[in-house]
Amino acid sequence: MADGLIERHDDIIWRVRFQSGKWLYVYLLLEFQSSIDNFMAVRIMVYIGLLYQYLIDTEELTAKDKLPPVLPLVIYNGSQRWKAAQDISELVAQVPGGLEKYRPHLRYFLIDEGKYKNLDTLPLQNLVTAIIRLENTRTLENEQAVAEAIGNVLNVLMDLLNGSEFVQLRRDIVTWLLRVLLPKNVPNVEIPEVVELQE
Repeated sequence: MADGLIERHDDIIWRVRFQSGKWLYVYLLLEFQSSIDNFMAVRIMVYIGLLYQYLIDTEELTAKDKLPPVLPLVIYNGSQRWKAAQDISELVAQVPGGLEKYRPHLRYFLIDEGKYKNLDTLPLQNLVTAIIRLENTRTLENEQAVAEAIGNVLNVLMDLLNGSEFVQLRRDIVTWLLRVLLPKNVPNVEIPEVVELQE
C-alpha cells in the first residue's frame, strides 16, 4: 500500500465485486477528531489518488483497464454537526472565462453520528448501525458499561456476518476494534490480540 495510506491506521479499504466481475472500492475514513475538518474533501481526493497510484504501481491495472469506482465514506463522531464542504469543487474558487469545467469534482458520503443519537433504541440491522452503536459506547459512564454495550453489539454482528463470505470483513472489524475503538473507549484495559470476531 502507498506510504500515505499505510500511515492511515484509522481507515479501512474494502473491495466489493459486482456480478459483472468488476470491483468497487469502499474507502471508509473513520474521523475521530472532535473538530470539523473544513478541508476533508481535499484529504479524500488525496487518499483516493494514492489508492489509484498504488493500484497502478502494483500492476493491478493494465493500460486497457479503467480505474475502479471508489465510494469515499466519512464517519464523524464530533459533538458539533458537520458543516464542511462535501465536494472538493466547493473549496475551489470560481474562475470566469470558460475555466469552470476544469474545476475538480469529487464528493464523499458523510455519516454524522450525532444525527443518529437514538440508534441505541433501534434494532441492529446493518453494519453502519453497528459501527455507530460501537462508537457511541465512548459516552458511557464506566468501563463495565462500555464492555457490556460492546459485547451486545458484537453478538449481533456475529449473527449478521456468520457466513464464510464475511471472513475478511470480520477480520477487518477486529482490526478496527483492536487498533482504534477499544484503545479509545477502554484505555485502561489490556486487550489480547485476536483474529476472529468470535474471539
